[in-house]
Amino acid sequence: MPPKVADISSEHWPASNRNGGPASDWNCWPTSSESADEATERQVLASRLTPALGSPWQRSPEILAEMREALAAVSVDDDEDELTTASNAAADLVNAGKLDEAEKAARDLLERFPEVHDGYDRLGMVYEARGDKKQAAYYYRKVIEVIRAHTEDYDPEFEAVFHKLVAELDPTTPPSDR
Repeated sequence: MPPKVADISSEHWPASNRNGGPASDWNCWPTSSESADEATERQVLASRLTPALGSPWQRSPEILAEMREALAAVSVDDDEDELTTASNAAADLVNAGKLDEAEKAARDLLERFPEVHDGYDRLGMVYEARGDKKQAAYYYRKVIEVIRAHTEDYDPEFEAVFHKLVAELDPTTPPSDR
C-alpha cells in the first residue's frame, strides 16, 4: 500500500502550480511569516532533499515532518551564521550548475557583507564554472584586496590560495599584479 499523501497547504505553492508542477517550484515562494532570504534558504535546503525523496506530492507525513524539522533547525541567530549559510548556499548552487542563481546569490552576499571575501570568492567560482578564466581571476583578485584590507580577520596563508588560483586562471598576469 503506498504511503498516505500528506495534505500540504496550497499557500506554499505558486499559483500556476497548485494543481501539480515541478518539485523545484514547490517551495520557492515566501510564506507570510518569512522573508525572501528565508524562502531562498528553505528552497536550497529542500532542493537537497528532493532528489532522494521524490515529488513533494508523494511524500509521507513522516518525511514532511522531518523536512519541516530540518528547515526549522536552520535558524539565523547572528550575522556570522547568516553569512555562512548564504555563502554555502551560493557554493552549492555553483556545484549544482545553477550558475545564474549562484551569481545572484554571490552578488547578494556582496551587498549584505561587503567587508568579507565570500561574495567575490563565489563570483570567482561562478565565472570559473562558466569557463571565463579571466573574469574568475578578476574576482579572485578582489578577494585578495579584501584580505589585504582586513588582515586581522584572515590567516596570512589564506591569501596565498587566491594568488595560486589567479596564477592558474590568468598566467599572463605578472605576479606583482596578482
